[in-house]
Amino acid sequence: MIESFSKIFLSPFYEYDFMRHALLACVATSVTSGILGVILVLRRLSLVGDALSHGILPGIAIAYLSAGFSFSLMSVGGLIAGVLIAVLASYFSKHTKLREDATLSGFYLFSLALGVLLLSLSSGGMKVSHLLFGNVLAITTDALFLIFGISFLTITLFLVFSRMMIFSYFDEIFMALTGVKTRALNMMFLILVVLNLVASSQTLGTLMALGMMMLPAIAANLMVRHMWSLFILSGVISITCSYFGLVLSFALNMPTGPFIVLLAGVFYFIGLGFYMLRERTC
Repeated sequence: MIESFSKIFLSPFYEYDFMRHALLACVATSVTSGILGVILVLRRLSLVGDALSHGILPGIAIAYLSAGFSFSLMSVGGLIAGVLIAVLASYFSKHTKLREDATLSGFYLFSLALGVLLLSLSSGGMKVSHLLFGNVLAITTDALFLIFGISFLTITLFLVFSRMMIFSYFDEIFMALTGVKTRALNMMFLILVVLNLVASSQTLGTLMALGMMMLPAIAANLMVRHMWSLFILSGVISITCSYFGLVLSFALNMPTGPFIVLLAGVFYFIGLGFYMLRERTC
């Protein structure tokens, strides 16, 4: 029994470099996704995350069609596309009668259709599926360094601006009156979301990247009540799902992204049950 456990849950990481790279990448993105996901949930910006996660797809697709499967170029393309959508959505919501959620919905649907159309022009069907659903083989050493760089930048900026981000969740108008540049703070946050969605897309795929950011945060929000406990529990759930999702997808020879997000969905349903049980007993 011990040998079978070791063969399934430990051996892949001893034997294969790409599995170690994938695990390190998933852990790095899980920590930052847990942080950003909690803020998205608390500030009721789930639709923003959804729009940005699909907004990066045209940029990644254009980079892929231009230079092939290059992680660095696809990251740059995804970042440009995601930031462009965030800026345009903010601009048009301020200069038209549409609210920001309606503007983002329009950009989200357009970007998704454009990205899928561009990917259909590619002759490599297998690589297209890797872009959409993730590929652990794509995590090279260079990609791993870039992912760690994004994670380090995200954690550093969060530690510096965490108090402002959390306080602006409770009362953004008051923070603006105290002199905090809330627009710049919000734009920095959206850029961090885009960067981490691009990083997560390598292991989870562009269609699944948001799942790792939102589902653990929602589950944690249902289970705990203290602010910092949300960040910690969300990160723990993300790392747990990443590890077991990698192991199961490798053992069953199936896409990594859906397995990881599926496990995160299990925690979401556990959180729903836990919350309902706690409310009944209180």
